[in-house]
Amino acid sequence: MERGNFNSAIEYLIAKYRLAKIENISGDSAGTIITCNKGVFNFFCDFSPKEIQREGTEVPLFTWRKERRYFEMRKNLIDGIIRDPVGMRIKHIAPLDTNLANLLVREVDLAQWILGERVNKVFASSTDNYCNAIFSTDKGIKISAEIGTAQTRTPILLHEVIAKTGVITDTAVDTQIENYPIYLYNSQGTKIYNDVDFELYGLSYDDIAKVRFIVSVLVDPTIVCELQEAYRHAMAVFKTAQKSAASIKNLAV
Repeated sequence: MERGNFNSAIEYLIAKYRLAKIENISGDSAGTIITCNKGVFNFFCDFSPKEIQREGTEVPLFTWRKERRYFEMRKNLIDGIIRDPVGMRIKHIAPLDTNLANLLVREVDLAQWILGERVNKVFASSTDNYCNAIFSTDKGIKISAEIGTAQTRTPILLHEVIAKTGVITDTAVDTQIENYPIYLYNSQGTKIYNDVDFELYGLSYDDIAKVRFIVSVLVDPTIVCELQEAYRHAMAVFKTAQKSAASIKNLAV
């Protein structure tokens, strides 16, 4: 992330839609702090289970909720395009320097958000950088998750919901090669562009999701309480997974 471009993107959207009066934007790899007329918001993305005193109102940076593919998966269930989910498959293998707690909190919240269910039981097996788990929801939906790190340059991702009336997935099943939104052909060769957001040019997919998420909170700060509760529950699931792996038991959250 280039902090200057990232901050400028936030300021641009907020000014364009007159969402707030920004006084200051600061931050680092652990998060972003925004001071405006609506308050001080500390958007954090380090989900390690340790006590950290943060400035302002703490907001977990659940950026995946602003990624198009996951939004569409959730919408398919809400609109009844597929009905009565019975299971979900998750695979997320990230580069070696990724924190396992961050991965697990992400995948737990993502699954709960897509399904509209809360995880209430966990059976897990884990090491320092790998976790296999089966999560159960209040209505009995089973979530099979393979989460860990490996020597890979880009994340390996799969999210698949199995329902009585069909299956939805975030992975294209008929793609042989990776395609890009824009190709530029000239005498120097071929140049590709990944820009798919009509307002936020030059940012990565991850940074675009972060900017969109931060702006959505500033539009409606009342959602902060729901996000904080979702974070607390995801952390409770993570800690229960650790206990389950140590005891080899199926445990309630």
